Amino acid sequence: MLLSRYFEPRFNAELQMLIFQIGMLRKRIDQLKIVPTTQERAELLRLGESLGHNIFGLMFVVKSKTYKKWVSEAKRGKAWKDVGRKRTPEAVCNLLKRMVEANQRWGYCRIVGELKKNGIRIGTTTVREIL
Repeated sequence: MLLSRYFEPRFNAELQMLIFQIGMLRKRIDQLKIVPTTQERAELLRLGESLGHNIFGLMFVVKSKTYKKWVSEAKRGKAWKDVGRKRTPEAVCNLLKRMVEANQRWGYCRIVGELKKNGIRIGTTTVREIL
């Protein structure tokens, strides 16, 4: 009687969901915050769909409220965006380096001001990080 549970499709789907989440956690074992990628979100939704989106007691990587939000966004057809800031374009980084070589006495704020004159919005901290 107990073995029959192991052959049920729902049990297999639950097991796949848990194995996938363990894999996500193993990849990020040294990080404090777990932020799923768009591919991981899609896979969690696919696995959750096989469970009828009844994931109570199975979802440990994200809160069930977050999962439900993903489901409603997927139903509306809303596309996911990657988390975080966009990278500073390579052309801007190269321009910064050339400006510093030509004007070695300029500080970060002066460089930011000169870039703003040319229509390039960038922060002082970004300039410091690039240099």
